[in-house]
Order: sequence, then C-alpha cells, then structure tokens
Amino acid sequence: MKAALIFIVGLCALNCLAETNDSVLRRTGGIVIPKDNGKRLAIVNSCGASTNAVMQLIKGSENLFHIPVKNLAAQPSDATPYKAAKSYKNNEIPAVIYIYSGEKDGPILSVHVDDAIATINVTPLRSTTAEIEADRLSKELYRAYGLILGAYYSAKMPSVLSPAYSVGQIDNIRIKMFSPLHISSIMHTARMLDLPILRPTTYAAACRMGWAPPPTNDIQRVIWNETRQIPTNPIKIEFDPAKGK
Repeated sequence: MKAALIFIVGLCALNCLAETNDSVLRRTGGIVIPKDNGKRLAIVNSCGASTNAVMQLIKGSENLFHIPVKNLAAQPSDATPYKAAKSYKNNEIPAVIYIYSGEKDGPILSVHVDDAIATINVTPLRSTTAEIEADRLSKELYRAYGLILGAYYSAKMPSVLSPAYSVGQIDNIRIKMFSPLHISSIMHTARMLDLPILRPTTYAAACRMGWAPPPTNDIQRVIWNETRQIPTNPIKIEFDPAKGK
C-alpha cells in the first residue's frame, strides 16, 4: 500500500512537471542562443606559460560573460611584445592578450586600450612553486581581460582589478571576480568589438530583441507573428507648430 501511494504521488509530480514545462514552452518558445559570428578575443601563449591559468580565464569568460575565447600557442618572437601581439589581430580577432617571457625587471602587465591589446611578461611572476606562478598569471590574465574590455582599476570594491603595482600586491588579491560596474563595462565593450555574446535566452525575448531565428515549430511561429504584427490601435502623435509640441 505504501509503495503504491509513493508511486501515485511520484506520477502526479511528474504530470505536474510536464504541464509546467509545457506551459513555459508555450509562453517562451523554448531556449535559443544568438548566432556565433566567429570573432574571438585571443590569448597568445608564446612562452609555454601555465595552461591551467589560461583555461581558467577561458572558462570564466564563457561562464560569466558567454564570450568565447581562442587559445593560441606561438613561438617566441623577435618583435616587441606589442608588435607581436598586434600581428595576431585581424577581422576575426579584434582583441589580443599576449603572454611572453621578458626581462625580470620589465613591466608585468602592459595595456593598450585603444588597440584592445594587453601583454603579460611572466618572468617577474616566477616563484618557487608552479602553483604560485599559475595563480599569479591567472590573476594577470583576468586583469588584462577586464582592462582591454573597458573595465578599470577600482579600490572601493573588492575585485581582481584592485590596484596592484608589485608582485606582492598581486599576491594580495584574493578574488578573481569583477564588480557589477566592471561587468557592465566589459559587456558594453565586447559588443563594440563585435565579440559574440552567446547567452541563452527565450525565443520570445529573442523576438523582442530582433535577432531571433525563423520559427521551427507552431509555438515559435505564434510568438514570431505576435511580435511582428502591426498594433490594431497604434498611438497617434500629433504635432502642433503653434504650441511647438
């Protein structure tokens, strides 16, 4: 008897869930993802630096911003870090983070905002353990990512973009996160650079935003037609030249 009761309750719960899912599908049209234009922010690793640190940023970008990042391995270049980084820029790669091994007393992170280029010198980040080196590089990658995508240093709110002017201060950064204002700036700049933001959304929302793909089923077709239909009672605005309004 008890087993039968549990079965009935479970069956009712499944039916309710199915009805809920069906209701959500009719209202939203399901989930869609914007079309990928193929453009990428690229990380160019010219010195065999920690792949774990690189993958942390790639996953962070995809999970938080839904912006895909391209990982490129390269040989060391005789050109300056900036020129080497710029050589990778093209129509498909509008932003570059270039990792290289330079002088120990050279700059760690250099940012060229107008070109959407950042260079990271890993030599000053060297440590006695690979874990510490990877952690330092990971922080600098996050900082480079934020700075070339329009974010900025912030001393008021804890973030990965807290000011840091030495390796010791980099070590003191405890979180690899951006503030809400940083996130807004990054999303805005990514759109300006035409980087794809592959954030899933409902078909109804995509129709309202104007980028929804053509409908593939009857539910989406109804939403498509309703979004694009001309209002039956449109608002009329009359201008009176005498009143200036």
